[in-house]
Amino acid sequence: MFDVETIVLSVVLAVLASYLTYFFGIRQMVRQTLFAQKIELYKPLIHDLANLSGTYTSNEMQAKLNKYNRELLLYAPDDVYREYLKVMGWKKGEDFGRIVGFWLTLRKELLGKTDLKADEIKEVEIVESMGDSA
Repeated sequence: MFDVETIVLSVVLAVLASYLTYFFGIRQMVRQTLFAQKIELYKPLIHDLANLSGTYTSNEMQAKLNKYNRELLLYAPDDVYREYLKVMGWKKGEDFGRIVGFWLTLRKELLGKTDLKADEIKEVEIVESMGDSA
């Protein structure tokens, strides 16, 4: 019938396969959870940064930016955090490229890569035409 070596080998391989399945399952679950946390952090951040006007005089906005700073420090990769720090000197209407660089860094971090260039990213601007008066 079966010898002891075959049985022991079968048991060892079964335990090893179970462990590997568990290990890679947990690893994938952690990645998915971190990805969801990053999206939850990045979505409001990009909108708040785009809506800044002038320097940061509002205590509420300052508190919000510091909250993002701490969360990025914990959850974001180094390049995303560094780009965020560069954006902190940005004023609406001035040097739009600085904030675009940050958006591209977020995109690369979430998607792994991007073919978009900074000059391809635009903000929507609604312009009223002169002939639309009713």
